[in-house]
Amino acid sequence: MAKAKLTIQFGTKDITIRCHKCKGLDFDIPREPKPEDLITCLGCGESGPYGEITTAALEKLHQKRDEIISVLIRGGKTTH
Repeated sequence: MAKAKLTIQFGTKDITIRCHKCKGLDFDIPREPKPEDLITCLGCGESGPYGEITTAALEKLHQKRDEIISVLIRGGKTTH
């Protein structure tokens, strides 16, 4: 395990993931994490499986991307 930032690739960009609880950026992560490996936030101690955390983050990124595209298609107008 090593102190590291948790990053995922989204398209051509590397996105840094923050802890959902304390917004920390430093995690205790195996050097070559597998989906079932636990990672732990060094700020608050919150932990979870690497695979679940990265999958959830990618789903949120896809959702946000789709929302932005939808607004752009409508000419910048929201649907409220």
